[in-house]
Amino acid sequence: MNAQNNQNEFVNEESGKGTVLAMLICIGAITAYLKVGQIWIEANLPEFYGGLVVQMLAVITVFTLGCALHMLFIGDKSGRELKKDLKKQISELYHFVSDVEKRISDLESTTMTHAGAIRPNGITSLTTARRIARAIARRADDVSTLLTSRNKYNLIDAHELLSKPLRVTENAMDALIGADPIPALEPEEWFQTVEALCDQTDEEIERVAVAAA
Repeated sequence: MNAQNNQNEFVNEESGKGTVLAMLICIGAITAYLKVGQIWIEANLPEFYGGLVVQMLAVITVFTLGCALHMLFIGDKSGRELKKDLKKQISELYHFVSDVEKRISDLESTTMTHAGAIRPNGITSLTTARRIARAIARRADDVSTLLTSRNKYNLIDAHELLSKPLRVTENAMDALIGADPIPALEPEEWFQTVEALCDQTDEEIERVAVAAA
């Protein structure tokens, strides 16, 4: 097992070095063309061959950008390692949503018993928490769908999607009740925002209970 792990680490390291070397060569070719190559080609080659060179450099540019994106988003991780990490993150999202949905349902039941005493902000906080929780679940579903594909580029898309801000869209019901728009949330804000909203409703329920005592 250790030998296999060492071999995988060596392959990943050599693959990373190869990617960097390929990028440097491509960048060098592009730079040379921009500095002196264009003038020389126009002066010494027929237009047809000059066009082929330009097309080849365009392909090199796309390849270089692809390598840069690969290194930016997944570094030196293998596809298997990245997929494992992404599945773990998705599992954490689903686990959080499951727990918080139960908490929201419990809070909703409690607020119903104090419907006339709970202030609007207590209800609004709970509604907003549920909207964000459902948006998190949808994001997890989208990433999970990408992981079912064997396309390596989908792994990068999945990784990028998990790093993007969460934007909670307004559905027909939200529009009907006049729900306030929710600002985009960075990934590190998802859990704490939902929990803070639930805490606000909890505090409102406690206030009502103390007032009634």
